[in-house]
Amino acid sequence: MSALFFVPDNTVLVNFGHINRVPLLGQLIPNLAWCEVISQECAKSAKQPGLASLNYATQVLGNPWLPN
Repeated sequence: MSALFFVPDNTVLVNFGHINRVPLLGQLIPNLAWCEVISQECAKSAKQPGLASLNYATQVLGNPWLPN
């Protein structure tokens, strides 16, 4: 089993969103995951001008992890 790398906050997603390269993030780090809070922050950020590419984050990161 390969290690998972978690997105620590929304900043990295926003930075890739500004340059319209959210899908590239998944190619650079294939085992990338996120939690529900980061998913929610990303959805809010996607509403900001110039950050619509953040709507692709779910396709790149999959479903967010939830606490048990």
